[in-house]
Amino acid sequence: MRVFVSSTVFDLIDIRAEVEALLRYQNVAPVMSDEKLSYFDSTFDANSIETCLLNVDNSDAVIVILDQRYGPKLGGYGFENVSATHLEYRRAKTLSKPIYFYVRDRLEADYNIWRRNDEKQNVQLSWAKDCDLLKFLKEHRQLDASANRNNWISLFTNSTDLIESIRRHFDPLIKPQLLMDYLQRNLFPVFTCSMNAELIQMENVPSVQCQICLTNVGQSPAFNFVTTWEIEESESETTVIVSPGQSLNLSLLRNLRFGNEIDTALRIEYDSAIGVTVREKHRVYCSVQGGVAASMISGTTLLTRTYHHGETPQIMIQDA
Repeated sequence: MRVFVSSTVFDLIDIRAEVEALLRYQNVAPVMSDEKLSYFDSTFDANSIETCLLNVDNSDAVIVILDQRYGPKLGGYGFENVSATHLEYRRAKTLSKPIYFYVRDRLEADYNIWRRNDEKQNVQLSWAKDCDLLKFLKEHRQLDASANRNNWISLFTNSTDLIESIRRHFDPLIKPQLLMDYLQRNLFPVFTCSMNAELIQMENVPSVQCQICLTNVGQSPAFNFVTTWEIEESESETTVIVSPGQSLNLSLLRNLRFGNEIDTALRIEYDSAIGVTVREKHRVYCSVQGGVAASMISGTTLLTRTYHHGETPQIMIQDA
């Protein structure tokens, strides 16, 4: 996934660096005109502004960050008489690109003052350096019923707020791709389920004792591992961490007084290091024919395995 980051540059160097680091951490390709190591393609035979627009064309989504400055207008260079950020935004909107719009809360406060003063050009502002920035914000907020786009904004006070907002917005988009990558490289916890069953006498009643073995065959630990039997009065058991190669053993003991068959399910749930929660349901089956000395058929079958958005596990480190 390629994401174009559009904003003024020189006044937001630190913020843009933090956004780039976050996108890389999320396995997203940042497209940034000021970063030589980003995925910005400068090989086009075009001027710098047109090159930025072509990079918008080749991106999957656009992040727009508005803060204090609007930027130089481009009317004298053959483009619309707006800033580069504004032009990139309009290009993305024309192409129906997903746009994620982030606004400094101080700019939002100025916007409200400007609106209450009938959008006068000479209104006293405390943050915005140019009323064109407020006009840009107004343009985005206008609801167009015929356009396939949203007009939401996300406010931020500082870079920490901004990074957290971007993380929340992009996590649901990149998690499936990230999960597939981890599964292909065996870097995700995956469990096999095997069973050994034997016939025993329990208080002179023929019974079956099942030993279930769950083994993490992935190369990554599972966190908050919970097992629950689908039988009456069953309590869940939790293991905080199951390391790669580690096995957990569970027991199930049932008498055969009222039948020669056990057919139930074992549910397991666990978290992963990338914030994906896994839920599985395994069928546990055992059939006995002819009493204690008879033959027995038993086994386990994976019925369902589903992946869900979750939180990244938190690890506490205590002082010595």
